[in-house]
Amino acid sequence: MNNHNLSWPGFLDLLDSHPEKGLEEFYLFVARLLRTSPPRLMNSLSEEDKEDLIQNIVIHCIQDNFRVLRTYKNEGNAFAAWLYFIARNKIIDFLRKSGREAKPKISSNPGALRQSNVTSGNREDFGDAVYVVRKCLEKMDEYCRVLLKMAADEFLPREMVMILGWPAEKAKKVSNDLGYCRKKLSKILSENGLKIEDYF
Repeated sequence: MNNHNLSWPGFLDLLDSHPEKGLEEFYLFVARLLRTSPPRLMNSLSEEDKEDLIQNIVIHCIQDNFRVLRTYKNEGNAFAAWLYFIARNKIIDFLRKSGREAKPKISSNPGALRQSNVTSGNREDFGDAVYVVRKCLEKMDEYCRVLLKMAADEFLPREMVMILGWPAEKAKKVSNDLGYCRKKLSKILSENGLKIEDYF
């Protein structure tokens, strides 16, 4: 696979030993990802605004000795997907400040379970379900976890292939693979008394 590594780009190992090199490679990664596969929210922006956003996203991640960048954990999330969430939230901030309509912010933790119906009365049960779902996900391979977590945050297959750095024609394969992963997870969840549609 190319530099859009599924889990751990090489520049993350340079933040302490060679920070200038790490910064250079990270900037190139961000610029390439957001110029070639920008989130849909960027499409209406001018080229100048897009470049300013790329700069702001990089600065946000590297300030205070790479504080935000260091929060990324190799836990089955594609690094590019993690960065996409950071970028989308910064874009939303930009749109709000400029008086344009924007969708609510999303979690930088892909696959966060929907909590809109959680109340104080069922919070304990919900917490137990979250734990069970996480344990079930741990039984899946990394590729399935990545697809399912992106699907949980409503990415389409054509967007998933962009995040993964794959050619557009792979969207059909990703769609089929996602279907397989859903069925596999559904079986595991049902064995634990849960329904996949409640989470993914």
